[in-house]
Amino acid sequence: MAMKWSTPHFLSLHRQRICNYCKYMSLMPPPSGDRRHARREATRQAILDAAEYIVVEEGLEALRSKNLAERAGTSERSVFNHFANLDDVVLARVTSYLTRLLNQPDIPAGISLAELPHAIDQKFRESFNHPEADELFAGFLRLSICLSAEMLDLLGQHILLTLADVSRQLVEDLMGKYPSLGSAQGVAVQMYVHNLTTSIAFGLLHGLYRLGFFDQEAMPAPADSFALRTNLQDNPLEGRLSLDSLKEDLFWAFDHVALGRPRI
Repeated sequence: MAMKWSTPHFLSLHRQRICNYCKYMSLMPPPSGDRRHARREATRQAILDAAEYIVVEEGLEALRSKNLAERAGTSERSVFNHFANLDDVVLARVTSYLTRLLNQPDIPAGISLAELPHAIDQKFRESFNHPEADELFAGFLRLSICLSAEMLDLLGQHILLTLADVSRQLVEDLMGKYPSLGSAQGVAVQMYVHNLTTSIAFGLLHGLYRLGFFDQEAMPAPADSFALRTNLQDNPLEGRLSLDSLKEDLFWAFDHVALGRPRI
């Protein structure tokens, strides 16, 4: 006689099979490609950690490929498989703090389109107010002040490239969450996000001028370089640099961009 299955019993059995399958898959090793990617990322992170330790504890001049590889637990060849040169390692570490700082908070889906520009503006302000902001910004400054004047010039360029990448990722996220944005609305959002991210560079520069790190009679650095033509570590005002001391300048920059907040 054929066995009859009640609906509740069938669903219970089906759920149990799914749970067993999920448990089985969780015990399976990740695909080899995932393992390689994880190892590569772990090595890259070890190189960045080692570079920061050497520069902060021993000075920029102490950074050599041999001691960097030794401290990172890898080979010199591996270092240069991940980075073009030693300057690139240090600059990548500095700007990684800025990227992590701006990754928070997220802009949720479901906000009315009319309120979206305000939410974007608030996202940038809250990026410098969330619990980890002080620590991340301190890391950004701690390593920045160890750089030579020449490297600070390169850092300015890396900051602008990093901000452009943050802008691109945020726009992609918003376009995915708000598919109802029309073409003109989407362009307005992209422009606003780009202007807010770029304003961070000008806010930092404004703060350095305000705090006296530059000759007040000197002309501002061109926008395409954001050059810091001084050695911050040798500057007697270096102790005044902090997120608290520069936050008003960052918000000053956001306020100027907000004057052109789009209406959607």
